[in-house]
Amino acid sequence: MKNKALKITFLLIACIFILLFASLKWSFWEPGNVKHDSLTYKLKTNEEIKNFPIFDATNSPLYDYRIADGVKPSIVVQKYESSLNLLEVQDKLTSLGFSCEYYKSEKFVTCDRLDNKKREKSLVANHLNKGTRTRVEMAFIGY
Repeated sequence: MKNKALKITFLLIACIFILLFASLKWSFWEPGNVKHDSLTYKLKTNEEIKNFPIFDATNSPLYDYRIADGVKPSIVVQKYESSLNLLEVQDKLTSLGFSCEYYKSEKFVTCDRLDNKKREKSLVANHLNKGTRTRVEMAFIGY
């Protein structure tokens, strides 16, 4: 009887250790190029990021995750190509309360906005040499 109780105790401790290790591994994991419809996206992405509009994407968005490190906040970057031109992307973000700057000679737009929790949303959009298409990279900082 003592032997059986010892085995059960050892098994429980081993299971707790494995679960603790797996949860730490998951929380420090920084996956890149995560697909919009993947399990990783569903589990690691904040609802506010999931609900943020995607502007006329011509491909499925990809996501990169960087965890907080010391005073550096966590960052999630959403990347995709849009059929909109740079000024149309800028107009959409301005209507959402973003402050934007258009750099005509370099053919890119930068936009940013802080929310009430001091988390930043920041965008860089570059013109692609494919007609009017734009590469959009939206960084969610502190999410």
